[in-house]
Amino acid sequence: MRFNKWCYEWLERYKKRFLKDSTYETYNHACKRIYCRKKLDKLTIDDIQNNINKLIDEGFSHSSIKNTLTIMEQATRRATLLGYCSMIDFSLLELPKAKAQKVRSLSLAEQRKMLQHLDYSFYGQAFAFLLCSGLRVGEFKKRIIHIEKSDYRGKIQTPKTDNSKRVIPMSNEMYHILQQNFAVGSKNCFRNSLGKSISYRSMLTAWHRFCENIGLPPWGLHVLRHTYA
Repeated sequence: MRFNKWCYEWLERYKKRFLKDSTYETYNHACKRIYCRKKLDKLTIDDIQNNINKLIDEGFSHSSIKNTLTIMEQATRRATLLGYCSMIDFSLLELPKAKAQKVRSLSLAEQRKMLQHLDYSFYGQAFAFLLCSGLRVGEFKKRIIHIEKSDYRGKIQTPKTDNSKRVIPMSNEMYHILQQNFAVGSKNCFRNSLGKSISYRSMLTAWHRFCENIGLPPWGLHVLRHTYA
């Protein structure tokens, strides 16, 4: 079997049932960046390095290359245990260094501008809630919020990490937003125009449009979590 095909095979047979849907989708997408078609019994460290080099030349981000490497390394380890190929020392690879990214947050003036123009977007109240809570987009009696689950494309699953399970005290602003938006009988406080769960992509698109309309930089939604922090 060829290496690129084996990586798909490994993901479907050995990993899929034990991964969250979001993680599986990330891994499945990473498999598309595995170009090496060398047969498993002929695979060498040079073949892996050539694949990495090609990704660098094509301008893929450090995180994309890292995800691809994770697939290749784990799939190769399994192939070795099954006797399909010889052991490969991945520590011999030359990898690109991650570039330090500046954590962005909204200034006080930008926060005021945002909160003054929430009616510019259908999701304005949801944006305000993210700013006041520091929640991720998928984490949505005593004025305490228990983060125990997350929503991935309408499917409820466990949070991103064990540390993501936490308790958040509810501020007056948060309490007011929830009062305004919670509908009795609904599983979701914030919903799309059809009354269903909001997809991340739709919310991100709305956020970028909102930022453009009020004159804020088109940063990602995570800037609200950083600002809260």
